[in-house]
Amino acid sequence: MFMSFPFRRFFFLIFFLCLLVENGQSQYRAHVKERSLSWIGFITQIKLKKGWVLLTDIHHRRDEFMANPNFYIIRTGLGKSLPRNHLVAAGVAHMWLSTSAQGEHFFTDENRIYEQWSHTSKWGKINFLQRVRNEQRWQQTVVNGQKTGYNRFSNRFRYLVQWTFPLSKNTYVPSLVLADEAMWQVGKDIAHNQFDQNRIFLGIKQKVTSSLQFDFGYMNLRQQKPDGINWDNNHILRLFLYYQPHRD
Repeated sequence: MFMSFPFRRFFFLIFFLCLLVENGQSQYRAHVKERSLSWIGFITQIKLKKGWVLLTDIHHRRDEFMANPNFYIIRTGLGKSLPRNHLVAAGVAHMWLSTSAQGEHFFTDENRIYEQWSHTSKWGKINFLQRVRNEQRWQQTVVNGQKTGYNRFSNRFRYLVQWTFPLSKNTYVPSLVLADEAMWQVGKDIAHNQFDQNRIFLGIKQKVTSSLQFDFGYMNLRQQKPDGINWDNNHILRLFLYYQPHRD
């Protein structure tokens, strides 16, 4: 069994507290902007020797569904497989975030260092994933439509839970996927939006080959803006490809 029952209940308590805190924040929202986006990602795990794993993922998100770029991000790291399906990892990432000012679009830079722990298990036929990630982020700031030499620092904590429900014993039949990830951040520049965002995903997971699969579906992403008053409610069509080649 992947963990004792009390420990399992502890993680569920954290998960539901995430939802309660996020929903509790909604009563203070003065302005909510509805947006539609699309998001495609490519995620790989390449097994190395002695339980080491090379992790790399590349993402591109577009605003106004597919009209304008929203961001590009590349992330890579090195992980270590531990007994009972645990994995610890650390790495770096870089994001190019699209910004609009005075009718012009340009990109600002964000650098990250991250550390994470993840665990996979089965509850009967249901596949269960949970991941804790801590990110140190340096975000380039913009004032009056101009890039500055100042980078806003934040330390962000993320907790992801995901359930995959097989619909058939045939592994090539799509499975249902339900996931939620909540994020908080702290730092001297974080005054009003300690709660950063919450992402809920509902879709299908499809096996293509023994090394390649994808999930496709709808994500709702609610994000609090730095002023603590304005929110984005993002409706996202998401496609993630997962590639995990077999090592001989």
